[in-house]
Parts: sequence; C-alpha cells; structure tokens
Amino acid sequence: MLLHTWHSTERREGEKTLVEVPEDIWVQVFEHLGSATKDRKQYKDELASISLVCRSFCVICHPLLFRDVKFDVSSIHRGDGDDLRQLSWCQHVIGNMGKPATVGLSVKSYTLWNSRASEEPDIRALMKRHIYVIPFLRNLRDLTLKSLVLDGSFLETIEAVHTLESLVIRDCSILGKARQSWVPRPLRRLQHLDFVCKHCDPSIRSSFVQLVVVPSLRIFRSCDTEFFELCLTHIRDLPLVELGAPISLESDSQQLLIAFLNNALTIGKLHLYPVDVPIGDHSHSVQGLNEQALPSLSWVLCPPFCLADLVPNRPVHGIQVVGDVGWQDTSDPVMLRIMESSAVIRHLCLRRFTYRLLLPLRDKFPHLETLHIYDGAGDHPAEEFVIADDDLPSSIRGLSLTLSRHAIFRVSSQIRFRYYPFDGKLLDKDAYAGASNSFARALPNLTILSVDFMEEWRRPDTTSNWRQTLFSEDELAHRRTAVDHQYGDCGIISDMNVSW
Repeated sequence: MLLHTWHSTERREGEKTLVEVPEDIWVQVFEHLGSATKDRKQYKDELASISLVCRSFCVICHPLLFRDVKFDVSSIHRGDGDDLRQLSWCQHVIGNMGKPATVGLSVKSYTLWNSRASEEPDIRALMKRHIYVIPFLRNLRDLTLKSLVLDGSFLETIEAVHTLESLVIRDCSILGKARQSWVPRPLRRLQHLDFVCKHCDPSIRSSFVQLVVVPSLRIFRSCDTEFFELCLTHIRDLPLVELGAPISLESDSQQLLIAFLNNALTIGKLHLYPVDVPIGDHSHSVQGLNEQALPSLSWVLCPPFCLADLVPNRPVHGIQVVGDVGWQDTSDPVMLRIMESSAVIRHLCLRRFTYRLLLPLRDKFPHLETLHIYDGAGDHPAEEFVIADDDLPSSIRGLSLTLSRHAIFRVSSQIRFRYYPFDGKLLDKDAYAGASNSFARALPNLTILSVDFMEEWRRPDTTSNWRQTLFSEDELAHRRTAVDHQYGDCGIISDMNVSW
C-alpha cells in the first residue's frame, strides 16, 4: 500500500475532521518521533502505521518514509522474495513518474551495495534495474554505490541527476569505456566526492573528472593515484574542507601531493592512504611539508610515518593511524613529537596492539573524548582484551571496539565474556548486558558504547539509563561490510564514527 500514490484529502460536508494543524507542524512531530527512536527499522514501521491513518497523514509521511532508501542487491539470495520487492520498487518509481505525489520525488538519499561482493548475473541484473531508476529520483541529493560491478554507461545516467550533492563510489568495478562522442556536463551542485574504484578504463577516469570536479566541491576523497593526479590541477584552487589522497614513497608522486598541501589553507580533515608502503617499514617521512601549511587541520588519518610532520604546530584534535605504527614503546621519536606538541588530542583510533603499547592512555592523552580500537592483521584473535579501570581518562564519552575475529573481553576485574561478531553469539549474555554498567562505573562520562558495530548502547546523558540500539538485517549486512574493510587503505573506520 505504501507504494501507491495519494492526493490531498477531500472531505464531504458534515464529516468530522482532524484538528486543523499545519502540515509543517505534523512533519516536526513525526521527525521528533525519529529522533526519539534510535532503531531505524522501528521508526520506519511506526511511520508506515501512521501513514495508514488517513490520506493526509500518508502524504505527510511519504517524504520521511522514503527520504533515505537503501538496498543490498545481494540479499536476493536470502530466499525471502527480496528481489521481487526491489523490482516492484523500481517499477513503481518508473510507472508513477508523471504523478504529483509519487514516492520517487521523496527520495533524497539512495544507497546500493553488494554485501557479498558477488558478480553473479542475477545480482548484476537487479543492480542495473536500480541504476536505470536513478534519473527518475528527481530530488536525489546523495548517491552511494558500494562493491558493485557497473557498466561505463552508468556515468551518463548520473549526469542526468542535476540535484546531486554527494556521490560515493567505493570498491566498484566499472566495465567498458566511455562513449567517444559523449561530452560530460558537470554536476554543478556536487559538494562531496568519494571515489575508490577497483578497476576502470582510463577513458572512464577522464570523463569522470569532467563530470564531478566542479567549483562547488568541498570534500574530495580518493585513494586512486591515477585519478587523484588527473584531478589535482582542477582542485588546486578549490576551498576544500576535507581531502582524501594517496600518499606514495615514489618521489615525484609525493612531491605533487606535498606541493598541493603547502598551499591548502582551508583543509580541516586530511586522509592520506598509503599505496606502496611495505608493511612494517617506518623509515620514511613527509619531505618538504612547510610548517605553515594546513593551518586549519583538525583531523588526520594517515600512515604512522606522516604523524610527526602533520600533528605538531597544527590544531589537530583527532588521529586515526592506518596500519602498524611500528612503535615499541612510548619513547619512539614520532610518539614523543606528538605528546610534546601543542595539539590537544580528543579523538583517537588505533589498532589493538598499538593501544596496549600506549597504556595507560590517560597519561598520554588526558583530554581524550572518543576512542576506537580495532584489530590489525597481526593481532591474535584469541588473545584476551582487557580494559582496566585506570587505563582511560575519565573524559571518555564514546568507546568503540571493532574486532574482526572473536575475542575475549575483560572489563576491569568483574566482567569477562566472549563475543563472535559475525554470528552475534554471546557465550554469557548476562555478563555482556552488564558490560555497559561496568564501563560506566570506570568512565563516568561515557554515553556511547559500540562493539563491532553489531551491538551498541547509548544514553542521552550520564544520568540516564542505557538503551540498546537494534539494527535491521539490511543494516547489519551493511555494517558487516564495513567491518570487513575496516583496516583497508581508505579509512572506513572514520566514516562510521560520524555521530561522535
């Protein structure tokens, strides 16, 4: 029923009517319902129920119900008819495009991903149907495509979406070549670009640059060296606030990047993705970066050899280390430069092994507010992970643990449990449920506790009760994909911590 089209209600004389409340007030009421309900699926179910009360409520709820649409195209293998539901959605959008109240006009954000990263024909066929629908979403602002196999012609599909403000293409393969006679018309409203492609032809890259590098762009992220260097001359004069770029040990490539950074006055977040740095090799530095460069830098995601050049003398408050830092103890020169600098670090993201080297963390980062600890490639899966009462500063308000294999946790001396992140099995559910209270006693300001993005507790303030966040099957699949790629080259972890 929710995919049908409704028009404004016409009531007959003498009928009882709802209290006449302006539509924008109802919108605020229903949006407040969303902020009070942390579970997205529950909120959508409640909105769907409200939309069935009357036609007026249905018209009001439509933009909220269909504002953010996400599909896992590989979920058709679950055997629950999801392929038919997705095909029905696509057909409904296309078939009702000429009607004034079609749901397609309500969609502001559209996300397609393939949690299995499979190239099976039925998955590709369903995905092509979704791509065909995109131009019919006339008010689309944000488009995200992850782990998909795309045809080169999809660029011409995107070109038709004149309202697009954010485009994320991550871990996709683009087949074929760009049509020679095609002259891309730039997406003039685009502000956010994130491009990570496993495979694409040079003609695709060249056409894509013409399509997406526009004066309105403020966030640019790509770990594709060839694509970044193609874009470099075009983004040089843009007032970017966030940059993601590959950093290479190859001299010419690195100097191109450093020359750009030396003139970047507006960048607040910098993500440097290592492309040819051998694992465990920490004998390098960033050559030629001026001390006056990057005066607005507040967040750094980079390999460890960049930290000593990027953090001191800048207002950095957040650090995410990509890969093994190679520190043996806190007397390492890189660590000393960070600790002795004027930077006040409030947000930190580290491998489990690195975290252990820095204990107690409260002595080195006394102002820390959020901490994310994750497994690296060399961490032992069955090793007990301990957070003692005096390890962390009391200022911590957000704690996230992302461990890609099963682990044993011990919170202070009282709570000990096992957790298997991908099947969600808890050997001691009572102990796990009590973990949030144990953390809260040790960290009185804690308001967010997340484990593997599968289990999450929140509370609005330190005096309120903890509430567990529940995720739908699609959200869990999406989060598992993120955990799978968490220690990749392109900074997935920082993307997941936007609420902090």
